[in-house]
Amino acid sequence: MPGMQWARLQANLNIRLRRGAWYRIRQAGPLQVVLEVRGQPVQVPAAFLQIIETPLDRRGAPGRCRAAAVELGRPLRRVSQLPRAPAI
Repeated sequence: MPGMQWARLQANLNIRLRRGAWYRIRQAGPLQVVLEVRGQPVQVPAAFLQIIETPLDRRGAPGRCRAAAVELGRPLRRVSQLPRAPAI
């Protein structure tokens, strides 16, 4: 079973995507890609996308940091486990 693919917009287009944000690919073709945006399918020309197969980490970035943490045996912390900033 192939892994999930992810894509982000590389150009300024008048569509419902934020440039630079990663979206899950539902279906990929040579000319059009169908992305999942807020649970809905959105078609985007493939030429305007960067496509990767690396899983994303909790910040929505490609998982290089996640893979490095796992290799080093460090547990990943959930956001709720991080220390709070002092109140001002």
